[in-house]
Amino acid sequence: MIELVEATTQLLAGGTVSRTGEHFTLADAVLNDPPPVRNPVPLLVGGNGRRVLHFAGRCADIVGITGLGRTLADGHRHEVDWSRDTVQAILQTIASTGDTRVDSPEIEALVQAVVVTDDVAAAAQQLTELIPGTSVEDLLEAPFVWIGTVDEIAAKLRQTKQALGIDRYVVRPAAMSDARSVIGALADGPSIR
Repeated sequence: MIELVEATTQLLAGGTVSRTGEHFTLADAVLNDPPPVRNPVPLLVGGNGRRVLHFAGRCADIVGITGLGRTLADGHRHEVDWSRDTVQAILQTIASTGDTRVDSPEIEALVQAVVVTDDVAAAAQQLTELIPGTSVEDLLEAPFVWIGTVDEIAAKLRQTKQALGIDRYVVRPAAMSDARSVIGALADGPSIR
């Protein structure tokens, strides 16, 4: 991925790229059609591994964080560690490579669930049974899950932007209706995809 991103960035900037990498080789490659973009295309790099996060912190305009670890045996679910310390460590990994940058990348979180409810504790407890490795406390603090009333979730997003710098979110299609309600409650809402 790193080789591909580096080559693609050079091509989009109008460069001629020649390189022999571990995964592919390019010889005098150019982007003719469509013509190279004159304004840089924003680069989004997402992931959870240290190497990817270091690269993203150094080169990406937007860094997508997932909080997901190794895929479990069912092939669909993942290990998670959404504790405050782990989320802080992820953000620190991104920031630690940014000392050569003029500006910091935007941070985008992948939201795994949106639950609009008046019974926050019960909803969080139910999710701990569906998401291995989480606790109620983790679910209520992590940027990857939104639980509460529309106003409570909106307040959490404001706090997350202030404390962690996360102001972009990718929400799964099944949760878009509830997510739109939350964003509607925010005058200065985050970017939702």
